[in-house]
Amino acid sequence: MLQTFARQDKIPIDSLSFSFQVMFEEEPSEVQDPPEEGVYIYGLYMDGARWNRDEQIIDDQMPSELYNKMPLIHFKPLQDYKPEPDDYQCPVYKTGKRAGVLSTTG
Repeated sequence: MLQTFARQDKIPIDSLSFSFQVMFEEEPSEVQDPPEEGVYIYGLYMDGARWNRDEQIIDDQMPSELYNKMPLIHFKPLQDYKPEPDDYQCPVYKTGKRAGVLSTTG
């Protein structure tokens, strides 16, 4: 996605990074049009926490809830983007093991 954006706007890819916004929509079918820039992602779950939809913040998980499905997230490429110091930088794992071989590098 970053490479496509960089080629389209003729800017160096190493100057790009993603900003993001958690959306209110829960499923891709709720969105009528694609974003003007970036991508919508879905299918992520939080482990040990939940997305508080009323306050739009990360919150404590509910009792007896192991995983909480996230709403759609809009990832938007920006040049020279610097996240706010208070933004939580959350790792994303493809499995619950949190270890193993990277699928992008083998």
